[in-house]
Amino acid sequence: MSIRVRTSEIHGRGVFAAKPFKVGEVVGHYRSRKTKLTAEENPYVIEVYDEEDVLVEYRLGTNEFRFINHSSSPNLEMGDDLEFIALKDIAQGEELTWFYGEEFEAEMLQDG
Repeated sequence: MSIRVRTSEIHGRGVFAAKPFKVGEVVGHYRSRKTKLTAEENPYVIEVYDEEDVLVEYRLGTNEFRFINHSSSPNLEMGDDLEFIALKDIAQGEELTWFYGEEFEAEMLQDG
C-alpha cells in the first residue's frame, strides 16, 4: 500500500505517503459512490463539476482517500477520473493534502 491513514496535525485523521512520490505521479484514486448527501451533511462527500463548472453529482468516499485534508498549499491535485496527482515531489511520511476549493477556503477564513 502506498498510503497510510493516521492522526493528522491538520484535522482528525489524514492520509500520509507510505513511499516517496515524484511530481506528476498518480498517488491513488478517490473511490466513491454516488450519493444524495451533500458535503454539508457528510464530510466525506465531494462535489463533481463538469467543464463548464456545473455541479454534476455528489460522491461519497469509500476508501482511505476520504480522509485527505485540505491545504491552501496542497501537494496533490485531483484529475478528471478522481485520481490524485502529485504537484511536487512528496517524501515518505509526508501528509497528503488537496485544495478543497475557493468556497471551502473562504469558509475557513471566516470561521478562523
